[in-house]
Amino acid sequence: MQPASDSGADGEDTIVVEGKYSIQDKDVVGRGAYSVVKVCTPLGSYLPPGSRPGMKYVVKIIEKEYLISLAKGDVEMAMAEIKREIDVLRHIPPHENVVTFLEYVETEKQFLLFFEKVQCGDLCELILQSSSGKLAEEKSKQYTYQIIKAVLHCHLHDIIHRDIKPENLLVSEDDKIKLTDFGLAKRSRGVCTGDAPKDPLDVTALMMPYVGCERLLGKRVVCSDVIGTPRYGAPEMFYAKFTQTHYDGFNADTWSIGVVTYITLSGSFPYSPGSNATEKEVFRTIMDTPLPKPSSISPLAWDFVQSLLNKDPSKRTPLYAALNHPWLADVVVQRGSVVAAQLRASAISADVEAAAARFDEEARRLRLCMAKLQGEVAALREEQDRAAETQAAPDDAQAPARRAQTPNGLSRPRTTRSPASTAVRVSSPSRGATMRHRTASRDSSSNGSVPRRPSLTRGVRGRSPLARSAGGAAVRRGTPARAGGTTPVRSVTPSRAATATTATAGGRSGSAARTAHT
Repeated sequence: MQPASDSGADGEDTIVVEGKYSIQDKDVVGRGAYSVVKVCTPLGSYLPPGSRPGMKYVVKIIEKEYLISLAKGDVEMAMAEIKREIDVLRHIPPHENVVTFLEYVETEKQFLLFFEKVQCGDLCELILQSSSGKLAEEKSKQYTYQIIKAVLHCHLHDIIHRDIKPENLLVSEDDKIKLTDFGLAKRSRGVCTGDAPKDPLDVTALMMPYVGCERLLGKRVVCSDVIGTPRYGAPEMFYAKFTQTHYDGFNADTWSIGVVTYITLSGSFPYSPGSNATEKEVFRTIMDTPLPKPSSISPLAWDFVQSLLNKDPSKRTPLYAALNHPWLADVVVQRGSVVAAQLRASAISADVEAAAARFDEEARRLRLCMAKLQGEVAALREEQDRAAETQAAPDDAQAPARRAQTPNGLSRPRTTRSPASTAVRVSSPSRGATMRHRTASRDSSSNGSVPRRPSLTRGVRGRSPLARSAGGAAVRRGTPARAGGTTPVRSVTPSRAATATTATAGGRSGSAARTAHT
């Protein structure tokens, strides 16, 4: 079944989809690698599933013919790729910090994916609009907390994102982060959701800073492919490919959040191997370059960033534990007492509320105590590690070549090649009018060719330093180009005085509109 077309009073074509939605054919808000995003409106009394009062909508239209051409004629692979993405989207329950996917319609020639429309820009835009090229530490702290909540929500439902970066973090009108772009995400059925329900009074569950995180203890999602945007990729991801081993997808997402937090605090990338660097060069730069300390960063913020950007994944702070870090103490909403919740559910009175408040306060103090103990244990372990490294230093000094530690604790010869500069400032975007071109390959560096897509009829903006984060590509498993990847269509660098941007579910328009998805 194909969408029906009609001509409106203003001369624009109106597309009706299954009697549910009306799409203005010329109302384009963004374009992707093989998709276009348009504003749509529900017809009559139709209420989209999962919608909220006042919600606005967009539709991401994917042409099957172009999708198949990207897969070099492999119809089965092309269809499996987009259906995998849809499966991920349908599996994620609603969350305040994740863009809402509503439903999809498949026709003979197209896939139509419907999302909520987010009325603002993305985190990349916000950083570029800042006069200092970075965010205030308090703002960075608030956004980091929301990003962690969004990613934990995905992890608890067996989803790893694998492409966390400022361009994929939308900012709504009420200043809420919305995680989007699940085109590279992976679902591992039953990793967390397969667990039997915990006793609500289980001590481990009660100690967790985020509800349900006890299900993450001892869990990992085994991955082996290099995927996502290289500059946000964890070092163990590259190492796993070189050694034909595996890495933990949960831990790799944690590293990416650390990179994003570093960028918001400093305006630069922690490691910058160059836009055309190979995967081995990216890995070498990360492993051979000490993490540069940004200027004007508080000791607590610096300690937090270091905990997420630990090159040894076994020593990297788990994402749920990051919520206990002192840097986030004044923004994290502490969980209330389970007993207090039960009291409030049974009866409402002044006496009950007073008792519930006391339980909440006791629960808060207990969690703070546990967090402090965990911090002290971590500090002791670091001291032990440093002592062990000091004892091993004389043996290392006699080695014929310098050694650099790899993510799994082994060692490898370090080459004499010096790493590239790490000072990539986001406050001085390039003025060139080069369109950001996304490519990808299956388990390889981004050297593959992709079919040329139709050129945009609007102007294109110059590449910002954050756009360079793609390092040439977001590497995609399956098809040679990233599903739902978007190319902004704006010719000027954003400024505070510019027209308010609109973020939606697939890309940015001439006024920097960005879609709330891929």
